[in-house]
Amino acid sequence: MANPQIENGYTRIANELLEALLLANLSKRHLLVAFAVIRQTYGFNRKSDRISGSQIAELTGLRRNHCSVTVAELTEMKILHRSGSQLGVQKDHEQWVLSSPNSGSESRNRTVSK
Repeated sequence: MANPQIENGYTRIANELLEALLLANLSKRHLLVAFAVIRQTYGFNRKSDRISGSQIAELTGLRRNHCSVTVAELTEMKILHRSGSQLGVQKDHEQWVLSSPNSGSESRNRTVSK
């Protein structure tokens, strides 16, 4: 029987950021990878960290090559950011570049509001 306890660790994330991710209309794979990065950064009280495709694959159950592609896509969407070998979440969700639901393949800056 599972018995998760916050005494065994937890990930602190701002409600605004969590809600922005939920409202961003991301694919399951994008969400899995974004949450894996959050777990590996905010879960250890870090803004960014060296996170390998293998680490993300282990957390998500995705193939490593799919993780690498998805990290690149999330970086292009400005949901994740890279600084050298460090990977982190762009917490200013107004900077995210999300596809408009009615624009086909076009992308534009769309904010996520409550």
